[in-house]
Amino acid sequence: MYFRICPILISLIAFLITPGYAQTIQNVDLFTLRDKDVVSFSLGGQPLPELKSIEGDNPRIYIDLHSEQKPDIPETIPGKGRFVHQIRTGFRPADQSFRIVIDLSPDTDVVADQAYYLSEDKFVITISGP
Repeated sequence: MYFRICPILISLIAFLITPGYAQTIQNVDLFTLRDKDVVSFSLGGQPLPELKSIEGDNPRIYIDLHSEQKPDIPETIPGKGRFVHQIRTGFRPADQSFRIVIDLSPDTDVVADQAYYLSEDKFVITISGP
């Protein structure tokens, strides 16, 4: 798996790491755009997350975020396109974390691009073929 980081993300990190925001993740959405699967969600003032991946028979991308309470987001969102099988979410109250797992189709290599749109507070992960 390959990950590309949009240059604007690095410049926004310092701006976004500001104490006092209500750190609530909102609206995890999945849609297909031409030959790409797109996952988007609002960060609610969170610092930009780090994408991590696990390869193998059940490849996936996951993101850990801080959350003081369980966001009102479904635990499973079915995939609609070629690359994303499903999205799973989970809240761990003991360490106040919220994980978003993007389960990928095991039979295809993917490229994941990420971008953050400050004016909309949207973190977007675009998943496509190599």
